[in-house]
Amino acid sequence: IRRETPPILSYDRVVADSIQRTLGNFFNRAERLAASPISANLRKERLAQEFPWWDLDTLTPPRPGGGWLALRFTAEDALRRLYTTGVFPDSRFLPSSESPFVMVDRPGVGEMPLKRDQILDRAAAKARIDAELSEIPGLEVDERRRLVSVMSELLTPNLVYDHETTEQRRQALLDEIKPYKVRIYRGERIVSKNERVTPAHAERLAALAQLRA
Repeated sequence: IRRETPPILSYDRVVADSIQRTLGNFFNRAERLAASPISANLRKERLAQEFPWWDLDTLTPPRPGGGWLALRFTAEDALRRLYTTGVFPDSRFLPSSESPFVMVDRPGVGEMPLKRDQILDRAAAKARIDAELSEIPGLEVDERRRLVSVMSELLTPNLVYDHETTEQRRQALLDEIKPYKVRIYRGERIVSKNERVTPAHAERLAALAQLRA
C-alpha cells in the first residue's frame, strides 16, 4: 500500500503569483525609466534601489526601441510555463515512489499527476529557462545569460512534499481493505507431494505458518 500511494506535492499559488507580479513590476519600471531623459547609470541605480535582487552587472538597462517589450513577453512566458508544474527545492529530497506524484492545490486544475522527471528543482528550472531563451532568434548569448541570471534570482520553490496528506491517503486505502479469512481444517492436505505450488497454495501455507508462529 505504501508503494502504491502517490506522494502528494502541495502547490503554493501565492509564491507563483508573487513571482509573476515581481517580474512584471520590474519590466514596467524598467520601461518607464527607459523613456525618461536620464543617464544609463542613473537608470541602473534606480532599478537597483527598487529591486534589490537585481544585479547591476547582469543586465544592461533598457533603451527606447531596444526590443525590451519582446524580451519581457519572452521572460514572462518562460516563467508562466515553468510554474505550470511548479518548482521543488531540491529533487534529491523527493521521496522515492513507484507511482506518479500528485500535485494538489493548483487553482482550476485540481489534482495533477506528475512523473518524477516532470518535477523541476531550482537547478533544473534554471536550465529549462536557459534552453528556452536560447531558441529565441536575435537574442545574443551574453544577453541571454544575463537575462537567465536575473530570472534565476526570482526562482522560488513553490512545491512542498505533503507527508501528512500522503499518509492520510495511505491509511484510507488500508481502511478500505476488508479482513480476509483462510479456513483450514484439521488434517486437511494443502498441497500434495510433487504438486505444483500455486498462489492459492502459497497463501494457505502462509496463513498456517502465521497461525503456528
